[in-house]
Amino acid sequence: MSSGIAPVFKGLVSHPWAYPALEAVHIVGIAMLFGGLLVFELRALGLGRDLPAARLARLTLARSSPA
Repeated sequence: MSSGIAPVFKGLVSHPWAYPALEAVHIVGIAMLFGGLLVFELRALGLGRDLPAARLARLTLARSSPA
């Protein structure tokens, strides 16, 4: 009989640094997603009016798309 842990999670259980490393990568990903959105939304609200919106969108939002 198996131990009840899915094979995907056995690495997280067996290595004490695996879960903190996964969490760090997760937090960085969230920061990149919301950071890019925040910059673009601040531009849409009027800050940085001298920045072209199309160029700013290409630089910030392209990093948050999965493709």
